[in-house]
Amino acid sequence: MIIFEPIKYSELWEFVELGFGDDEKLMDKYQQYNTPFKETVERNMRNIWDAMSAGFNFKFFKIVMGEVVIGFTVLDQDTDMLFSFGINRKFRNQMITTAWFTQVRKFLTEHFTCVLWNQNVRAIRFLNRNGMTVLRHNDETTTLVLQ
Repeated sequence: MIIFEPIKYSELWEFVELGFGDDEKLMDKYQQYNTPFKETVERNMRNIWDAMSAGFNFKFFKIVMGEVVIGFTVLDQDTDMLFSFGINRKFRNQMITTAWFTQVRKFLTEHFTCVLWNQNVRAIRFLNRNGMTVLRHNDETTTLVLQ
C-alpha cells in the first residue's frame, strides 16, 4: 500500500535525493539540463522555491510503501497541479506507480494538470498511460491534464 505522509519544505531535499536516486538517465536524458545528480536536485528544489515565491501553495509529501520511503510528491491543491514527483528507480514498477497515481488523484480534482520538461518523455508517457493528455506544448514544457 502506498501512502503520502506530509512533510515540510525544509525536509523535502532528502526525499528528492531519494526519489531521483539511482537514475542516471534522469540526469542525462529527461531533465531540462544535463547536470550531475546534486545539481539536478538543487535545480528541482530551486524551481519549487521559485514557484512558492510566485504564490503557489504547495503540499509536500514523502511516498511511503509499508515501512519504506520510496520518493516524494509536491502538489498544489489550489491550482490543481501535480508539480513535482520522484519514485526511486528500485521501486518503479507498474503496481507501485499505479498505486502512487491513485494517491495523487485522491488529493486533486479529476482534471488536474502537470507541467513537465519536454525532455521528460518517460514521465509524459507514464502520465499518458494513466489517462492524462497533452493540453499545451511549447519550446520548453508539456502541460498534461487528466481527462
